Amino acid sequence: MKITKSKLKRIITEELQNILSEVDPTKILDPVEMAKKRQADREARAERARKRAENLERARRLMGVLYPGSTREEMEFNISQNNDEGNLVDRLFGFMFPDVTMMDMPNPVLMDRVEEWIKTRSGEEETALEIAGRSKRENLESLLTYIEDKGMEVGREMFAKAMAYGEEFPARNVPVSKMATPGTPERATLDALMSAALRHKRRR
Repeated sequence: MKITKSKLKRIITEELQNILSEVDPTKILDPVEMAKKRQADREARAERARKRAENLERARRLMGVLYPGSTREEMEFNISQNNDEGNLVDRLFGFMFPDVTMMDMPNPVLMDRVEEWIKTRSGEEETALEIAGRSKRENLESLLTYIEDKGMEVGREMFAKAMAYGEEFPARNVPVSKMATPGTPERATLDALMSAALRHKRRR
């Protein structure tokens, strides 16, 4: 079927009108709204820069406590280690050493944990992970244990809050899988599979 130029022009015009009718012109043309948006964007960028500078200062302070007197080369070596200490140092300070890691964001929560741990210790001998090139393995183990225990504690608190919220505000009209419904063939199959897996694990 051949479409004339006039008909084609009319179709295009109608489509453009339909598209424009779905867009709120004030969002595009209103200079006041545009000025507010630009101001909000500037403030958001400034806030991100402020937080990054704050975390950078925190990281430098923590590095001075955990690795007093360490050089940049020594810190880059610590970050590159493929072990627990290397992973910890990377997560804490990696964003400061872009040449040796992909970590480009600070980890404020981990910094919180380290600062809490430091408050439980006394003096450089109990807080430093390395002094003059000498590793303090007992301090590292203490810090890692503290971080793990604190994570478990926070996880339990969050789980308890979620359970309490679920009991107070139960979900309604939520479809439930047949595998989760007792008495269905699907649930029986799942139970059989789980039972077989458990028996296999006990034999090993």
